[in-house]
Amino acid sequence: MLNYQTLHKSVCIILLCIFFTFNVYAGDKIVFIDDFGAVADGKTDCTEAFEKAIAKANEIGPGVTVQLGKGRYILSTELPEGTGEGQLNTTNLEGQDKKEAELYKQCRKFDVAPCIQIVGVKGVTIAGQGVESEIIITCPLAVAFKLTDCKDITFKDLAIDYDPIPFTQGSILAVNEQTGTFDYKIDEGFPALSKYWFTECDAKWGMSFDNTRKFRMGADSAVFSDSWDDLGNASWRMHLHNKNQASNLKVGDRFVHLARMGGVSAIFFSHCNQTKIDNVHIFANPGTAAIFHLCEGDIHVDGLQVRPRPGSGRIFSLNGDCVHCQSCRKGPLIENCIFEGMSDDGMNFYAKPNLIKDIPAPNQVKVSDPQILRKGDRVQIIRPSEGIILDTDIEVIDVEGDIVTLAKTVKNLKAGKNHVEADTLFNLSACGNGFIVRNNIIGGFRGRGILARAHHGLIENNLIHHTSGQGIVVSNEPDWPEGPIPVDVTIRNNTLVGVSRDSSQAQLGAIHLAAFKLRYAVAEKPSFSKILIENNSIIDSGGCAIFLQGVSGAKVVNNLVQQTANDRLINDYYGIKVEACEDVTINDFTMVDQWARIDSAVLLKNTSINKVSIKNVQADLKKDGKLIKY
Repeated sequence: MLNYQTLHKSVCIILLCIFFTFNVYAGDKIVFIDDFGAVADGKTDCTEAFEKAIAKANEIGPGVTVQLGKGRYILSTELPEGTGEGQLNTTNLEGQDKKEAELYKQCRKFDVAPCIQIVGVKGVTIAGQGVESEIIITCPLAVAFKLTDCKDITFKDLAIDYDPIPFTQGSILAVNEQTGTFDYKIDEGFPALSKYWFTECDAKWGMSFDNTRKFRMGADSAVFSDSWDDLGNASWRMHLHNKNQASNLKVGDRFVHLARMGGVSAIFFSHCNQTKIDNVHIFANPGTAAIFHLCEGDIHVDGLQVRPRPGSGRIFSLNGDCVHCQSCRKGPLIENCIFEGMSDDGMNFYAKPNLIKDIPAPNQVKVSDPQILRKGDRVQIIRPSEGIILDTDIEVIDVEGDIVTLAKTVKNLKAGKNHVEADTLFNLSACGNGFIVRNNIIGGFRGRGILARAHHGLIENNLIHHTSGQGIVVSNEPDWPEGPIPVDVTIRNNTLVGVSRDSSQAQLGAIHLAAFKLRYAVAEKPSFSKILIENNSIIDSGGCAIFLQGVSGAKVVNNLVQQTANDRLINDYYGIKVEACEDVTINDFTMVDQWARIDSAVLLKNTSINKVSIKNVQADLKKDGKLIKY
């Protein structure tokens, strides 16, 4: 007979087996990074420890967590050596010491390597213990983590910052409109413009904020400088590329100058499958917070916080976008995030263009970038000079070299050398289709809030505030170029406050949906379809509230526009502008302005009234205002 002690022991063994099995299959396997020599003291270089820990996690197999402790982990990258004599571009290097000049020479001659390169890793989570687990990057030009050909990768519960930071900030002391210069004193503790990462980086520009850290309404969103002189005492004289920009700068305004680098990010996923960023804080980067390039599977960004580092005195965070998705095979899910203080868009998802370089057969085209196409993909062909879709949803039968065979013949195609003269092919199977953007707070930066080129998207329950550019833009952009022309997008339950602030925004929409041709002109015939814009509130935007261009098929239902500021004229402000559209329905639209300055609630431009249905529109019109203007 089994006694009590034997029974108790047997049960314990069974429970331990169940517990062990559960942990293994739940993916609860942990590799502690400190066991590989990492010391989170803010002084010890932990680059090698990170590399070893990630390699060990990959060796163990999927479901492993590389666990960080609390503290500051230092990551670095090796700067290249041996550039040779006579190869240093000395423009703007006056007063720069020999060491800084040499560092600049090294970084510009070669690409700076990422701090951590991760290739072919599967099923690994890199996790901290919240914002107290910090990763500090010591090179202000470097990618922190570059992942290639990886699968099922998650970054969670950690923070990334740079020291030194890839920007500087200060206050405007003087402005000279005649000479096109302004004097600028850098705040104590921020890097001088003689540092190598500012000298001839990818772009030389910055931006000004008023004393509330907002873009001044009607100011220039990007202020370009050709050069700068050291005046001593941390002060610099900036020589503007366009002298006219001096008129939009104000003494006492805050100013940020960037060391911006293209193709650099804190976390860079390339050719990866199943990726997630969860509760990650990013306080600085020379480019973008997160790049997803040619990725597939789920892209989930949940709780990403991009903002100036609390307590640092910084008024700025990133030199680029927050989330950037290029030619991804599934649209991202971006939710519960906070984005502020950047120099570019909150997010952007699109397909890279494929120029048609030649037409070797009636159903074949020679393209500029065949790597982004696969057999079975569906494509859209656009004529940029006219902004029209020549054909869409065409199946790719074969890709051999740079020759693409299509399932049908598309007549009258134009081949060419660049995006101005050639027809363009966009991969509908790799443009971020099915994107969802919800429950985010986006604001207080230079750029647009949400920028999307993809099909079948949902943008809902977001707060977008005080951006220099538009709040929500869904369109192609042939001049950049990016595409395709989208189809089937819903924008609902969003609140936009004080967006479209910069000088270029007066004729644009806080919510803007468009099919464009070259030179940012409206397409020659409506081609953007299946739009729903409902239950949005737009408050004190600098441009018109909602702008539809080149649209065929849109419903604008139950939207509210409010003007609460009385410090500017709004004579040319419209609630809804409709240009070159057809099959548009506008129902239950209200414009509120306690000073009754509204000229018109709806403006129809190159759009026949019989192609628009308008019901229940209300507005606080001025004395001679018209509810609908043609």
